[in-house]
Amino acid sequence: MVFQLRDTSDQLLSHWTRSSRQSDHFHKQTEGFLEDLKGTWVSEREYRQLRQLLEQKEIDLVYRYLELQLSLRMSEDRDQQHISIELEKKLENYLKNDDSPHLKREVALRTMEAAVCNWLCSLGLDRPSLALQIDENNFGTQMRRSLGLAKKEKGFKLDPTEALLLDELIEKSDSSLEYWNRICASFEQLLIWEEALDDILKGIQTHPVTDSLDPENLEIQLNYFEAEIAPFHKQIGKLLHENILSPFSEMFQAAILGKFRGKFQQINNAYAALKSALLKEPIEVHLCCSCQFCEEVGTYWDEKLRLMDLTEIKPFYPQKRSIQPSLLIFTCGGGRSHFNVTKAMSEYARGRYHIQVANTLEDTLASTDVFKRMLFNFSQERLYNHLVRNEEFEWVKLLTSVGPFFLMMQQESIEKQIKLEVLKQRPNMLISCFPCLNPMFLNVAKDLNLPLLMVTTELDTTFFTKGMNGRSCDLNYPKWQMTLAYDTPEIRAKIENRIPNEKISITGFPVRSSFNQIPAEVEIVELRHEFGIGEDDKVLLVIIGGIAGRATEKYAAILASLTALDISELTHGDLHIICLCGDQKVQDNREMRFRINALPTNPRLHMHAIGGADDLSKLMRIADGLLTQPEGCTTNEALAIGLPMIFHAPFALMDWEVFNMEFCIQANIGSRFKPHSSSTNPFQDSAVKNKERLLPLIKEAFERRQQKPSLQFEKKDFGKEFLKLIEELIG
Repeated sequence: MVFQLRDTSDQLLSHWTRSSRQSDHFHKQTEGFLEDLKGTWVSEREYRQLRQLLEQKEIDLVYRYLELQLSLRMSEDRDQQHISIELEKKLENYLKNDDSPHLKREVALRTMEAAVCNWLCSLGLDRPSLALQIDENNFGTQMRRSLGLAKKEKGFKLDPTEALLLDELIEKSDSSLEYWNRICASFEQLLIWEEALDDILKGIQTHPVTDSLDPENLEIQLNYFEAEIAPFHKQIGKLLHENILSPFSEMFQAAILGKFRGKFQQINNAYAALKSALLKEPIEVHLCCSCQFCEEVGTYWDEKLRLMDLTEIKPFYPQKRSIQPSLLIFTCGGGRSHFNVTKAMSEYARGRYHIQVANTLEDTLASTDVFKRMLFNFSQERLYNHLVRNEEFEWVKLLTSVGPFFLMMQQESIEKQIKLEVLKQRPNMLISCFPCLNPMFLNVAKDLNLPLLMVTTELDTTFFTKGMNGRSCDLNYPKWQMTLAYDTPEIRAKIENRIPNEKISITGFPVRSSFNQIPAEVEIVELRHEFGIGEDDKVLLVIIGGIAGRATEKYAAILASLTALDISELTHGDLHIICLCGDQKVQDNREMRFRINALPTNPRLHMHAIGGADDLSKLMRIADGLLTQPEGCTTNEALAIGLPMIFHAPFALMDWEVFNMEFCIQANIGSRFKPHSSSTNPFQDSAVKNKERLLPLIKEAFERRQQKPSLQFEKKDFGKEFLKLIEELIG
C-alpha cells in the first residue's frame, strides 16, 4: 500500500493498478479465478486477452479487472452492461496498441469507487449504483454525490457516530483526485483490518465456553491469542496515526479510533469469557481494551495520564458478564471530591461495566483553558486547588464566578472537545460528575444518541444545573437522568423547577462502598491498637479538604495547646488528634505532617499527622468527632456513618459549602466554628479565644457520638440505585 503523495494524478492512480501481491500463490489464484469465469462471465476473446496480460505479469490488473467485470455483469442494469462492453473494448485496444494508460486509469478509478462502496456497505448501507462515466477531473464531486444519495436513501440505518463520519466526507472533504486517492487507500486498509479483527474475534468465539473444555488445549490457545493480539493492537494504533488517518478531519480520526477501540474491546471481552471458563471463575482481563486498567498502554491510542489510580478498586457487586458495556466518567480534580465520587462509582460498577475516566479540565478541555494561557500553564484546576488550600476564598469565589462565564462563551468549542473524547473512547454511556458543563454534556449525548447520567456531588445542585434550560439543551431527551442525594424540600428548592421531575432520581449520596459496610470488629481493634487508642480515650479527626488545607496545621497548633484540665472536660482517658495531611507525594504536605508531629503537647494529648487515608471509613468509625471543611464528599461520608461534625467556617465559604453546613446543623449532627480574629490572621492573633470557643463544640460532638442521629430524610444505598439507573438507561 502506497501513501506518499505524488505531483500528478497519473502517479496517484498508479497506486490502484500496481500489485503489492506479486507472488506465485497470487498468480495461481488469479489464474484460477479467470478459469472459473471463462465462458460464463468472460468471453473467449476476453479470456485470451487476459491470459496475455498474465504472461506480461500484469497480475493485479487482471485480478481487479475480473473483479470489476463480475460486479458489473451481475447487475441487471443495462447501463452498467454498457460500461462492461466499453471496458472490454478498452482491454482489446490496450493489448492491440500497448497503450496502457486508458485501461489502467479506468480500472484504477473503478477500484477507488469500489473502495468507497465497500466502506458504505461496512456501515450497513446499500451499495450505490456505479456511475456510467467516471471522470478523473471530477471524481471527488461524483463520490460526494454518491455518498449524499446513499445517506438520503438509507441514512436512517446509521447510528449517530456513523452518520457523523458520512457527513464529514459529504460536507468537508476536498474534491481533488489526490485527496480521494488517500481517502480510498485508507478505506481499503481500514476494511482489511476490520476483517482481520473479525477473524480474530471469530477464532476466539469458536471455542465453546462449557465445563467440558480441554484445559490444556485451551491454555495453549489462550497463550497464542495473548501473544498475537497485544502486538497487533499496538501495531494498528501506530499505523492508524502515522499513515491512515492523516487525510481525515480531527472528528473523523476520533471516530475511527473509537471504532477500532470497540473492535478490540469485543475481542477483549470474548478473551475474558474464555479465560474465565478456563479458571472456572469470573475474572477481568484488560488485554487490549485501551482503558486505564492496562498495565502497559499503547501510546498510539492517545491515552492520557490519568490522575486516578483505579487498579486497586474491587468490584462491590461482582457479576458474571462476558460483554461489559463501557462507561465514560467525566470528572475533575478540583478539591478531590469529584475524584472520590468517581472512585465510588468505579467500585460499584466494576465487575459489571468497563470503566473509563476523563479528567474534564486537565485533559478533555485543556485546549480551551483560558487561565492556562494567561497564567503560564497554571490551569484553572490547579489554580482552584492552590487558592482553596491557602484559604483565599474571595479569589475562589471570583474564579468560580468568572470560570463558568469563560466556559459558556466557548460552548461550541467545548462541545467539540467533549465529542472528540467520546468518539475516541466509544462508550455505551456517559456519566458526568462535573458541574457547569452539563448542558453541553447533554447536547453531545443527544447528538451521539448516548445515555447520560448526571451525578451531583453536592447537596446544593445549583452549580450542576447552571445554564440548563430549553434554549441551551433538550431537557426532554429521553436518555438522561440526574441524581439527588436526599429528597428534602431544601434540596428540591435549589433546582427551582428547572429540571423536569421525571428526570430526577433520589439515589443517596455517592459515598464509597466502605461507608455502607460495617467493618469486622477485629479491623477496628487493630486500627485502635495502631494509634495506641485506649478504651476510655477519645478521638478527634481533622480533615480540612481532600487537598489538606493549611488550616489543618493551624488547628493542630490550637489543639496542641490543650491542657490536662481541658482534656479532662472531654474524656476520662487520653485525647487523640488525627490530622490528615493529604497526598504525601506533595512536598508541602510532607513538611506539614512533620511539623504537626513535632508539636509539643500535654502527656494526655497524642497528635497523629498522617497522609491521605484509603481506609477513611475505618478512621471515621473509631473517631468521636470530626473537624472538617463542609465540602460535599467528606460531609456526606460522615453523615453515612453518623459522625458528628464541627465545621471550619471562615468568613467566605462557598455557597454550596454553606448549604452543606446548614443542612447538617438542622439535622443536629453538626456545628459551626468561625475562627475569631482581630486582624488578617484568624488563628495566631486569637489562639486562646479560639481554643476556648472550640472546646465546648468538641465536647458537644463527643456527646452526640453516643446517640444515634435522628435524620429526617431517607439515606438510600447509592450503589444499588446507581446500578439500577445504568441498567435502565442502557437497556
